[in-house]
Amino acid sequence: MQAPGCPERWSWTFLRWVWNYRCDSRPRVLAALAEHARHADVVTLRSRAEVRRYLAALGGEQPTATPPTIPSGDR
Repeated sequence: MQAPGCPERWSWTFLRWVWNYRCDSRPRVLAALAEHARHADVVTLRSRAEVRRYLAALGGEQPTATPPTIPSGDR
């Protein structure tokens, strides 16, 4: 079932893109950032713990330990 307001659907093409992102797309994204966003601070967070520490350093809210539940009618 598709989530409300989410036009994307699961497909083998999408799964392949996700699986290969680090090798195929990430280098292009980093090159584009280096070329077009030299003035921007780029922060790479590689784990949930890094996200929590980063948000804490910013004074932001801590993410909840468990994801929100989906109402049974939307499943």
